[in-house]
Amino acid sequence: MNLELVIILIWYMASIFIAVVIHELIHVLMAFFLKVKFSLTFKWLTPALEYSAEEEWWKILLISLSAPIGSILIGLCMPDSGYFIVLKIMFLLNFFNLLPFTSDGESAIYSIMKGKKK
Repeated sequence: MNLELVIILIWYMASIFIAVVIHELIHVLMAFFLKVKFSLTFKWLTPALEYSAEEEWWKILLISLSAPIGSILIGLCMPDSGYFIVLKIMFLLNFFNLLPFTSDGESAIYSIMKGKKK
């Protein structure tokens, strides 16, 4: 195994970690901005945000959609060159977090249904 391959593999793993941390940081900033009580825990060495489902539905919607949309926007602004391409792909893959079988997509649908119920 040559040195360049090792560097690429390390950068790939670091890109995943960086993308997850920034994704969760966007959730934290939105929750803080909306004055929602939250707790930040670590699962599998990555941060995870937990907040109460008793909050107003629109706050849950904004918190759950902020990170995938914010990450996609960051990915669109990143350069396509060098090692940044891996990080850019990690950010753009946040599109899948908007689907209903992920935690963000599930929270978004839950909050929409909660808002329609009222």
